[in-house]
Amino acid sequence: MVMMMPPYHGVGLVPAEVGIMERFQAVSDAISIPIVVRNASLSGVSLLVPTLVRMAKEIENVSYFKVETPFAANKLAALFAAGGDHIVSPFDGEEAVTLLADLDAGCTGRMTSALQPEKIRPIVTRYLAGGVDGALDQWKLCLPLINHENCQCELRSAKTVMMEGGVIGSDYVRHPLKPMSVRT
Repeated sequence: MVMMMPPYHGVGLVPAEVGIMERFQAVSDAISIPIVVRNASLSGVSLLVPTLVRMAKEIENVSYFKVETPFAANKLAALFAAGGDHIVSPFDGEEAVTLLADLDAGCTGRMTSALQPEKIRPIVTRYLAGGVDGALDQWKLCLPLINHENCQCELRSAKTVMMEGGVIGSDYVRHPLKPMSVRT
């Protein structure tokens, strides 16, 4: 599986839909594994539901989607409704802040940070097995760290935890991100 974002070069240089389709088609033609379309508003490129559905219907290896936009649950529900069987699995990835809403919308998985996967997984598995109350209880236990990560640390928290646990040697982040403060 490979994850791709649409081409972007800043807010003022957003490609037309035809260019986005051509790029994903070219990659699909060159590989034989599924493509996850990452729809992240940070890129400045907003992929609308009709475009995502068109991609799923017309591009062979496209059937997975990671939606990281405001009101993701609504977009995911609309994607399922419009795309039907062409949508194999949609994911959301906002550090599990909206996990239950996204599962309610039809998500089958979650791409959160690597900060607490052993605690996030039971939320998803319980929910998908019909244990909504158990999923909610587990989510409530995780919520303080989810909010701290989302509001204070961003992706840096997972790197710092992995460094402290001996998984990686450094929690260095690339510019323009700054290292986490000792206080954080």
